[in-house]
Amino acid sequence: MPQYTRFSAKVTKNPKLVIPARSKTMHKYKGLVLIVLLINSIKADIPGCDYFDTVKLLPTQKLANGSYKYENIIIPPEQTGEYDYEILQEGDREEVEKHLRGCACHLGTCIRFCCQKNALLVEDERKCSEDITEELQYDPMVNITLNNGTVVRRHVLNEFIVQHDLPVPCSAHFHLDALNEANEGWTLFENGTLLRHYGLVSLSKQDYCLQPHPIWNPLTNETILSLVPHNCYDKQPSQLIYNLLRFLSIIFLVITIIVYLYFDKLRNLQGLCFVNYMICISVAFAGLLLDKHVSSLSLIICQLNGYLGYFAVMAGFNWLTIISYDLWASSKVNNYNVQRNDLRLKFCKYNKYAWGVAALLTLIIMILDGVLSTEDNRYLAVLPGVALYNCWVKGHSSCAIEEGIEMPNVTRGSR
Repeated sequence: MPQYTRFSAKVTKNPKLVIPARSKTMHKYKGLVLIVLLINSIKADIPGCDYFDTVKLLPTQKLANGSYKYENIIIPPEQTGEYDYEILQEGDREEVEKHLRGCACHLGTCIRFCCQKNALLVEDERKCSEDITEELQYDPMVNITLNNGTVVRRHVLNEFIVQHDLPVPCSAHFHLDALNEANEGWTLFENGTLLRHYGLVSLSKQDYCLQPHPIWNPLTNETILSLVPHNCYDKQPSQLIYNLLRFLSIIFLVITIIVYLYFDKLRNLQGLCFVNYMICISVAFAGLLLDKHVSSLSLIICQLNGYLGYFAVMAGFNWLTIISYDLWASSKVNNYNVQRNDLRLKFCKYNKYAWGVAALLTLIIMILDGVLSTEDNRYLAVLPGVALYNCWVKGHSSCAIEEGIEMPNVTRGSR
C-alpha cells in the first residue's frame, strides 16, 4: 500500500513570512484528494490477491456483517474489491462494467470452469451457450495429483471452489481429448496447474479452463459429455519472412528452369527430371502462399489449392526418387552406348510414374474427404481434411515441403 507524507507549512517568528489563507485551503483540498485516491486504490484491487484467484460476487450474497457467502465459504469484506476490467489469456485488460469480486482461492482450492457448469463453450468464440436451464449430464470426477505425487479422484463440483465467471480466455481455443488421442493427455495438480503432455507444457489458470465437451467414447460407440480442459492456440509467429522467402524461392526456381531449358547441354535426361522437380516445388510454394489468404478464398478455390498442392508435393517426392534411381542406373552402363530413343522412352516412363502415382494418391484423399464425415471423431485421425482448417491437407505437409524436400546436388552425366 503506498505511503503518503503530509506536508505542512511551518510559520516562523519572522514577520516577513506570511502564508495566505488561500494557500492553506489548497493544501486541505490536496489532502482530501490524496485520501480519496487512497480509498479508491484499496477498493479497486484486493491486496495480495491475483485476479485469477477471484470470483464475482452478487449483492444477494452479502451477509449482515459485510461478508459474502460464495458456495460454501465466507469471504470477509477486506478480501473483496471492485473491478472494472477483465484479464485475458495474454494478460491483456478489457474494460467491463464495474463489479465486485472476492479472493475466494485464498480460502480454499479453486477449479476454473470456462462457463457456468450447465453451459457449453461455443466453438471459435469467446462466449458460452446461453441456455443453462437444462442440467448437463457428465461425470464430475477428475483425477487430481496431490503435492506428494498421489493421484486421487475428486468431485470437482463438491470438493473445490468453482470459478465459473472468469472471462473465456480466447476465441481460438481447442479441447484435449485424452480418450481418443494419445498425445492429448493431461495432468491436473492440486494447486490448479495443468500439465499438457504434448510438449510437456505447464499451464496456469490463466491459460486453460475446464468445461464439458462432446467426446466420442470408443468403448460404448457413442458421444458423451466429458469434463476436459480447453486451451488457447499458441500464437503463430509472423509469416512475413517465410512468405517473402517462398516468393523469392519461386522466382529463382523459375529462373533456374528457364536456364535449364535454354542450354542444350542441360536438356539431358537428368536435367529434364530436375526441371520437373523444380516445377513441383514452385507449385507447392505458390500453394502455401495462397493458403495464407484462406479467409478471402471460396471453398472451391480453397479445395483446389489444397489438392493441387498435395499433388505437387507427392510428384516432387516421386521426381526425387527418379533422379536418385537414374543417377544409380547411369553409373552401371556405358553412357556412349545409350541411344537417344532409349532416353526418350525412359523419360516417358519416368513421367508416367511421377505424375501417375501423385494423381492416384490425390484421388485417394479426395475420395476420403468425400466419404468420411468431419463430425465423427473416429475418422479425424485418417481424414485428409483439405479445406477443413485451411486450404491445405490437415497436418504438417508444409513442413514436409520446407524440410523434407531439399534441393539435391545433381551430378549431370554426359548423356
